[in-house]
Amino acid sequence: MAAALRQLQQYALALDNPPLLIVSDMATIEIHTNFTNTVNVTHRLTLDDLADPTQFNLLKWAFLEPERLQPARTRESVTQDAAILLGGLAQ
Repeated sequence: MAAALRQLQQYALALDNPPLLIVSDMATIEIHTNFTNTVNVTHRLTLDDLADPTQFNLLKWAFLEPERLQPARTRESVTQDAAILLGGLAQ
């Protein structure tokens, strides 16, 4: 699946940088978030996971309401947290 994701990432720019990148090997589905300025998150689902309504909703939202999968954490907040941590270590 890593090779399929790499291939999809090569096409992402030509596809106007979609917010979700989804790959599957027919037994596992991976939903990779690709929202601008957010930390990427991967949701990995097996076919058995889809029996769980919570897990099934992840797949449903990917196609019908992708914004629901947008991570709350931004890259800026990660950088700020790292700066604070490094500043504390320097003290």
